[in-house]
Amino acid sequence: MSAVGVGARPVTRAVAGVWRRVGKVLTWGLAALLVVAAAVAGGSAVPVVDGGVVVAPLEGVRVVGDPIRYGFTSAGEAVEGSWVVVNDAARPAAFDGMLRTEGGAGAGLASAVSVFYAGRDGRGDTWVPAGTLSDPLSIQDACAQIPSVSCPQGVDGTGRVRVRVRLALADPEVLQPERTYQVDATFYVQYAPQG
Repeated sequence: MSAVGVGARPVTRAVAGVWRRVGKVLTWGLAALLVVAAAVAGGSAVPVVDGGVVVAPLEGVRVVGDPIRYGFTSAGEAVEGSWVVVNDAARPAAFDGMLRTEGGAGAGLASAVSVFYAGRDGRGDTWVPAGTLSDPLSIQDACAQIPSVSCPQGVDGTGRVRVRVRLALADPEVLQPERTYQVDATFYVQYAPQG
């Protein structure tokens, strides 16, 4: 039986064949990995599901801002929060987004707290109804219901856009005297197809 020399150790043809096949598998695996990495670097976004919401892995897009943390004590109270959607990439990015609770708010309170997004119409700034904390609409879905209002829906390359959100407790039925009802919520960017 003949042998193929590898360094100082002889290796049979069968073993050498196995190593060649392993080398090919590793080479093709590395090539596939490089193709995937190139596709991601080129801007192909693969949506990631987080709690039923498709969250954006838009390359270079991030949300800056603190969550709303507020204790409601009476009906008619309202609180505002704002976030900045930042695009570090050179190309524009379309996005959608939604306010989500970070635990804490019970079902009764969440259904009693109304959500509004800031938009603009012919007269200036306005608040667009967007459901409740228990059943919120995304900013694009809410603004689509009122064609005369424009809302943030994209961010220029290396740009930023501000998103403002208002929470209002209008329903006094959920309140008990001398009790604070805590709400923690934040704005998440969702995946939007790139045009």
